[in-house]
Amino acid sequence: MVMNKRKPLMVSSKTGKSEVIDTSKKTRIVLFNSFLSELEEKFGLRTIGDALAVLALARHGSMGATDLAREARLVSGNGTGLIDRLESCGIVTRLANEGAEDRRRRTVALSPRGEALVQQWGTDQYE
Repeated sequence: MVMNKRKPLMVSSKTGKSEVIDTSKKTRIVLFNSFLSELEEKFGLRTIGDALAVLALARHGSMGATDLAREARLVSGNGTGLIDRLESCGIVTRLANEGAEDRRRRTVALSPRGEALVQQWGTDQYE
């Protein structure tokens, strides 16, 4: 019986050290980078955190910056920056809460463009 051996792939890490990864890991890296490029090109989303935030809003509805950051797997201090990025793309809108002049205290929801993005995306495959 002939065994089909995979040839190891050498990659350089950020530290300058080379490490051996198998081709299946290389394939996952290529697919992941392709997915990130598509997110930015088609939807204006720059990070996986952006995508997770959109999915969280699609699943749970409007929420505050801290809750959204937690759902997007970010530290809570990044919630406002996340919302700023998504708002600049027209994907979310900030909702005025009574007495909440501080933008960190406002809730955020998907805009009509964000809802259209979710429909285009087909969120059922991610649930």
